[in-house]
Amino acid sequence: MKNIRVNQKVDLSSEPVHQAIMNAEQELGSAGRLLVRASGTEPLIRIMAQGDDKTLLLKVIHNVAEAIRDHGCLAA
Repeated sequence: MKNIRVNQKVDLSSEPVHQAIMNAEQELGSAGRLLVRASGTEPLIRIMAQGDDKTLLLKVIHNVAEAIRDHGCLAA
């Protein structure tokens, strides 16, 4: 699990972020699952992944986090 602190509402449906989430789900396939959501109580985006391959989990979490940070998906 990784938490990303944000100052504004984040648009998780923006194309780069949505694509990163889809890619992560595809990489995990049936061997894991991914959940990306805004916290209801804190200014955080929570990225949670489950599966047996820890290296793969860390990779997909990192890729989704980078997409959120790098692609300017902070909502106006």
